[in-house]
Amino acid sequence: MSTESYIVRIYRRDPRERTKVVGVVEIVAEPPVAHGFRSAEELQAILLKPSVAPSDAGAKKRRRKADGE
Repeated sequence: MSTESYIVRIYRRDPRERTKVVGVVEIVAEPPVAHGFRSAEELQAILLKPSVAPSDAGAKKRRRKADGE
């Protein structure tokens, strides 16, 4: 299992109801993937869902540049 990094931006939350929260989760990957959420349950579902592994195309491109191709 690999470690995943996230950026969580919370734009609004209701102090009276802790589950009412609105924001965006950005999965730090190549390319970055962003998901909006409108409740604590949606946020939890995004964080618990396994993300798709980044494609190997970027790594191949970087290797070619490093090799001078």
